[in-house]
Formats: sequence, C-alpha cells, structure tokens
Amino acid sequence: MGEGVNFQNLRQLNDLFRHRHDALILLCLVRATIKARRPVHFRELARSIMEQTGSYIADSDLSRSLPRLKHSMLVAVHDEGTRRPSYAPTPLGEKQAALLTFILDAVEHRTQELSSSQARQSTPE
Repeated sequence: MGEGVNFQNLRQLNDLFRHRHDALILLCLVRATIKARRPVHFRELARSIMEQTGSYIADSDLSRSLPRLKHSMLVAVHDEGTRRPSYAPTPLGEKQAALLTFILDAVEHRTQELSSSQARQSTPE
C-alpha cells in the first residue's frame, strides 16, 4: 500500500483543506483570472466566487484566506500596499487547483457511475 501515492501532493492538499474556504477561493481565483486574462481585484474575486458557486463568502473570510494562500505561495499579490491590490494564482497555485479539479472530476465521475449502477440494480426485470 502507498505505492504510486505522491505524499507531497497529499500534504499540500491537506494544507489547503486546513482552513475552511481556502481550496474554494483558490479554484475560483484561477477561473476568475483565466476569464479576466489578468489578476483580479478583491471585489472581482468576491463577485466571481458568488457567480461560480452560487454562495456568498464573507469579506472577512476572503480577507483572511488570501494572505494564507500568499504565505503558502499559491497566490501572488500585485500592487501590494496600494488601495487596490490584485490577486493571481502562482504556478504552484495553478498546479494545486488542477489537482483539486482532477480530484473533483474523479469524484463526480465515480458518483455518477455508482448512481447508474444502483439505478440498474433497482430496476425490476
């Protein structure tokens, strides 16, 4: 057991899930910057999170998460120290977001397979 498992990736993912919204914010930031084709400001990110997830994250939660993601070298802050800094994922942040997306897609695919299998088993012949 454990063969083929990249425990470094697992530790990095574990760090992302240590705080409540960090993984969600990172994924939304990656998608927001792809759509905007540039780093995004705080308000743009907050709005993008709402559009992407359909749920609200308090500004205070976002304000606490962004420095943690920066400290973890997952997010770069542009124009830091100004009234309107902007945020973008670092290459490491993009890598972690891609890994999270892969895991989410795999879970979704497996869930659909299980649902289909259960539906077939419950259908009378």
